[in-house]
Amino acid sequence: MKIVRAFLTLLFISLIYTLPVAAQDEPAAAWQVTRFDITTTLPTNERALTARAQLTVRNVGRGPGTSLTLRISPKAEVKAASVGEATATFRAGDIRNELQLVRLTLPGAVAPGASVNVALDYRLPLSGNTGFAALSPAGSQFLPQPSEPLSLWFPVHSTAASPRGADAAPVRLTINGVNNETVISSGKMSGSSFEQTLNAQPFFLTGSWDASEGTGEARGVTAFIPKGGGEEMRKRADELVTLAAAARSYYAGLLGTAPDVPVRLVAVRRGAGFSEGGTLLLDAAAFRRPKVDAMSALLIAESVARLWIGGVAPVRGDGGGVLREGLTRYLATLFLEKQFGREAADAERARERVAYATVARRDGPLARASALDPTYYNSTGNKGAMFWRLVERALGQDALMTQLRAAIQKASGNPEGLTLASLRAVLAEQGGAPLKNLLDQSLDQPTDMDL
Repeated sequence: MKIVRAFLTLLFISLIYTLPVAAQDEPAAAWQVTRFDITTTLPTNERALTARAQLTVRNVGRGPGTSLTLRISPKAEVKAASVGEATATFRAGDIRNELQLVRLTLPGAVAPGASVNVALDYRLPLSGNTGFAALSPAGSQFLPQPSEPLSLWFPVHSTAASPRGADAAPVRLTINGVNNETVISSGKMSGSSFEQTLNAQPFFLTGSWDASEGTGEARGVTAFIPKGGGEEMRKRADELVTLAAAARSYYAGLLGTAPDVPVRLVAVRRGAGFSEGGTLLLDAAAFRRPKVDAMSALLIAESVARLWIGGVAPVRGDGGGVLREGLTRYLATLFLEKQFGREAADAERARERVAYATVARRDGPLARASALDPTYYNSTGNKGAMFWRLVERALGQDALMTQLRAAIQKASGNPEGLTLASLRAVLAEQGGAPLKNLLDQSLDQPTDMDL
């Protein structure tokens, strides 16, 4: 009897440990947006944006998919959905993590590696204006921002809190009902449409600006200053345009040929600091100062670096902020040193250390940082830049740039994109045990040093 009881106990324990493994190994679908095509219409007599969002979604999992869940602002009113050319059955209204879930039933199973076209028709009412979502006669803007659920004005499958990171893909955006205002987004403009070939998220602004376009080496770089800003403001705009063009040329030498997309610097009252697909929003005060200030120079340098890190090579997977925020800030600091001298770069590095010191005691490991963490941008941007500086010292700048160029080229057009895990493995192999120990300590452990 004891033998039977012992056998049953061992059998029960083995089932506990084997059943979850079997479930984990079961092939399942996983979705990734590979293209956005959005048409929006600005209202004439109401405070609501209407839009039709068409998404191309690829099954990047290992099993067939029969349903798809999209996420959008909880305020969005979804009117209709379609898959391909057919009307789709959907269920909307469930709220999870402050976002509305829209569950679509697919007409047939989508095999791994295959794509499906889905579309949502919806209305997004606004009760008030913020820096991320605003409707006003003086200008409107809709920006994506993970910390503001309402600002998720377009549907996605994966958000910044998802394991694969937020969906970013080539974008076609059409804005109707603009009247006499100027429309700004990212990518090349044709009429009321913008075509962005890099990986990005949809956004747009409307308002009144004067354009200052670069010439020669600065061709393709434009600054937008408030209408009637005056000669001094235009002079500062020209200097910022020249700076952005210099950053583009510098990174082309480090990371490979510059992408053929416009670079836009836009003076705004709300949403300053936002950057996507080569378009950067700057506080209008940056164009009124007697000279280019350090923070504006840093933001421009980071924005241009993201043409490669995130644009050409989409950033995916856990720890993406170490690349999207930290690596771009490290590259921006290198550009500041080249452009303004060693003292300017040392001042920026000192600022990074002081800024990070304020959150160091409550910060977690870099490799597990999430955009929803309150310390995310401080940690990944400032500590992340210092981390890449240590990697450069261990490996050498030329060797590091060689690996970055190769990683960007490999990630271009690859569904897996640029991941911290893949780049980390390459660097560890290149640098041997000392660099591997540095990577393990810096990425997997909380900060344990006196900054």
